[in-house]
Amino acid sequence: MLTAIKETFAKKGKLTLIFGALLALYIIVVAVWGAFGNLIDADNFFQALGTANVIIGLLMMILASLSFGSRDTREFLTALIDRGHHKITVFFAQIIVLALSYAFFLILSVLLVIGMQLTVFKGQGMSSFTQFNIVIYGNMIHMFIMSTMIIFFMVMFRGIKGRLAAIATGIGINYGGLGIAWIGFLFVYHHRFLKWEPFNFLMVENQLIKPINHTLTKLYRPEAISGSLIYGVIFTLLALCLFLYMKPIKR
Repeated sequence: MLTAIKETFAKKGKLTLIFGALLALYIIVVAVWGAFGNLIDADNFFQALGTANVIIGLLMMILASLSFGSRDTREFLTALIDRGHHKITVFFAQIIVLALSYAFFLILSVLLVIGMQLTVFKGQGMSSFTQFNIVIYGNMIHMFIMSTMIIFFMVMFRGIKGRLAAIATGIGINYGGLGIAWIGFLFVYHHRFLKWEPFNFLMVENQLIKPINHTLTKLYRPEAISGSLIYGVIFTLLALCLFLYMKPIKR
């Protein structure tokens, strides 16, 4: 397992570092513009994780899409299998590297936001740590279900060749799911069982940050959290089953 993780990180670690640099630049720019351009105040900057949660989501969509999506990636996975790694090991090596990438983005964001709050905003808005923690918690839950859902569909879609096509497909899966969720909001009031459809849980992050969104999802907080985790595990297991069943791509 460790060897497969090392080889996976060697292939994808550079992209993660580049994304981390872009994320850091984004947070710094938002902080400076917020402080000197009156675009965002100290409280909103801190409580929204420097608005980095949106960027982290986009970066994770890209990485999740590339974990199994392009022909280049499938050839790499086949090479790992040919070198004697079990399919289960190869699969979870991709998952672990993806999780480490997310942990890197999140830790980087937290440290930078606190640093910008103390320096650029002169310590203003630091009293709202409760909301700050909720945003982090909600982002973690959302990234789990979103990434696993994308991985499941990317393992299923074997015909994708280019990296850009894989990225576009992954992003499309996420926003397509959100579109289905919004349509579901029109019917969930009279048909409460629809609140358990998986795409509804893509809205859990927004609900945790803004509890008023419960009126849309009709999920109570324990349901929103536990359901997101359960669906994330289900998507992961389904993706693993598909990965084990499918034959390696011919190089």
